[in-house]
Amino acid sequence: LTGTATGILIGSGGGVTFTAGANNLLAMDSNPGSLDGWAYSLNQFSVSVVSSSLAKGTLSGQVRMPVGNAPLNYTATLSHAPSASKLNYVFSIQPSTNFQADLFGPATLNLKPSSKIEAGNLGAGGAFMARAELDGKLSLSGTVGGIPLSLVGVTFENFTLRSQPSPQYFTPGTWSFASPQHAFGSTDGYADDVPPGSASGFPITITSVKPVSGTTQTNHPKVGFTVGVKATLPAAFEATTAVTVWGRLERDAKNNFRPA
Repeated sequence: LTGTATGILIGSGGGVTFTAGANNLLAMDSNPGSLDGWAYSLNQFSVSVVSSSLAKGTLSGQVRMPVGNAPLNYTATLSHAPSASKLNYVFSIQPSTNFQADLFGPATLNLKPSSKIEAGNLGAGGAFMARAELDGKLSLSGTVGGIPLSLVGVTFENFTLRSQPSPQYFTPGTWSFASPQHAFGSTDGYADDVPPGSASGFPITITSVKPVSGTTQTNHPKVGFTVGVKATLPAAFEATTAVTVWGRLERDAKNNFRPA
C-alpha cells in the first residue's frame, strides 16, 4: 500500500482543497472488496476535493461479475448521486474477447465495448447495488445435460445482472441468433463427421433462443437460455425439442457471488 496527498489548502471559510491517491488497496486473490456481493480489487485510487466537495474521483482494478470466475479490468469514476449525499461509481470495463461464462458451463462470452457496470444507490429505496448491462455474443461448445452441443452466433443486448433481487437478479434483455453452425452430438460443430448444422447426420435448425431466469429450491438465483431445435428426418419427418442451459449463483467464503 502506497499513498500520496498534495496541495492541501484550507480556505477562509473552512473548506479544504486537496488531491490524494493510493495504490494496491485491495487484492482480488487475498482480500477483495465487495460491491454488494461482487468481488473487486482496487489497484489505484485518486480523488480531488475542492472546498470540501468532491471534484473528481477515479479508481482502477478488477471486478468479478457473477457470470464467471475470471475478473475483468475496469476503470471507474466517482460522482455524487443527484439530490443525495451518496456516491455513485460508474465502471468502464475492458471487454474480453474470450470470457469464460462459468455460470453457463461450457459457454464463452465476447463482450462489446458498450457493456458497462454501475454501482451506487441504484436499488430499491436508494439502497447500494451493483448492476451490469452486457452486450455481446455467446458461443457454447460442450456437454449440456448429457448432450454434446455446439452453438455459435448467439447475440445479446442489455443482458442485465444485479446484486439485489429487486426487481430481479437477472433481466434477459434481447437475444437472437444468426449462424448456420449449430449441432448436437458434437462439441466442435460436427456430429459424427457430418457437417455443422446436423444431428447424427440429420439437418437441424435452431428455431429460437429464449432466455429464462428464476430461483432454485434453496432460493439461489439462476439464469439460463432455452434453445429450440428442429431436426429433419428421413421420409420428410421432422422432430422438435428444446434444451435449457441453467446456471445458478451461490455465496463464497467472503459472501461474494460466484457461479455454483
